[in-house]
Amino acid sequence: MSVGGSRVGIVGGSVAGCAMAVAAGRLGCDVSVFEASRGDLEDRGAGIFIPLGLREALVAKGYLSADTPYCHPTERLWITADPADPAGRVLWRHAFPGAAHNWGVLWRVLRSLVPDSAYHKGTAVRGCTGDAGGVTLVLDDGTTERCDVVIGADGYSSTVRRAVCPDVRPGYAGYVLWRGNYEEHLIAGSEAAAVLETGFPTICFPGGHAIVYLIPGRNGGTGPGERRVNWGVYGSPSTDMDFGEATSIPPGQVPGALTNRLDQILDDHLPPAWAAVIRAGGPEVLSVQPIYDHAAPIFVRDRIILAGDAAALSRPHTASGVVKAMEEAIAFEAAGSTAETWPEVLAAFQSGRCPAGNEIVELSRLLGHGLVDHPPDWATMTSEEVALFVTSLTSGRTLYMQPPRSESVVGH
Repeated sequence: MSVGGSRVGIVGGSVAGCAMAVAAGRLGCDVSVFEASRGDLEDRGAGIFIPLGLREALVAKGYLSADTPYCHPTERLWITADPADPAGRVLWRHAFPGAAHNWGVLWRVLRSLVPDSAYHKGTAVRGCTGDAGGVTLVLDDGTTERCDVVIGADGYSSTVRRAVCPDVRPGYAGYVLWRGNYEEHLIAGSEAAAVLETGFPTICFPGGHAIVYLIPGRNGGTGPGERRVNWGVYGSPSTDMDFGEATSIPPGQVPGALTNRLDQILDDHLPPAWAAVIRAGGPEVLSVQPIYDHAAPIFVRDRIILAGDAAALSRPHTASGVVKAMEEAIAFEAAGSTAETWPEVLAAFQSGRCPAGNEIVELSRLLGHGLVDHPPDWATMTSEEVALFVTSLTSGRTLYMQPPRSESVVGH
């Protein structure tokens, strides 16, 4: 029998959930999205990158509109502090094929493709049981929903994952990401603002690194003065706080110890011009994301599919969370368009996406090891040495965030 007409339940209405809902709807399925939050999700997250090639494919396939706004830094700059230059010394630069999106704007575009009648806000799922014939969801109010297939797109703390891989849980990597974003007028006229027009700076220091780039404004503006400055700083929290249970700390709730630790890193390690950029938004924009990862050995069990961070959670160094989710939606639609039965669709999804998702997790661990846990002495390195070190981190495997060795452009 064709998969068309089947009832597909999707747990989680974020980017991954909406993308999978679009894919399932195109297969002729009766789709229901169960989202625990009662409000819109547009202010969650901040800046995200999508490879330009994938963005073009998403537009061609109708997942994004051609006018979905983005910013495009054309080169990535690797920078280290230099006493002689407040903006630091550029160690290496290379072409960068990534499109910087505002997470909230991207979510609104995908959400608009899901009928309101199919998107159920404030509907939390607390249990999931699958068998050969379908899946039963238990909602927070105790009622149940029976579906032919369920897709767990409910993030790294996934409820659905317990029905597929009950022993898989996110593991803390030992460091955190301080992050924030604010309106670009706060740095207007500065040297850093000029760099951000075309550059994506990565500021390297002992024990971590910082990233800064422009993203569209909350209303999608991409012109001068309409954008937002998005930043992140990776490093050790140097605190006794327990991050063993997966969590994040939103703006306005960051403990003083973590705020002080960020100040220490900025004072001790960042070039003054870039430290000023990170501080420009003030403490009210500061959030903290402890870094976790996990790799599920299977993405499918019975009639249950895992997608997005519920399936494989990579560290943000690869900038691949949304990328992976969108690729999974494309793969799900493709499998459903060619296969005749759900077992065939699920088998194709498992064989195509599980190895790819878990490889991204491994790449992110390699980058975390080299850029945070055991970085080189950046200040002593030449451009050629930096290019060789960074491109060697992924052990020859392709990652759009940096060029392969044979294509790297070395220079000051």
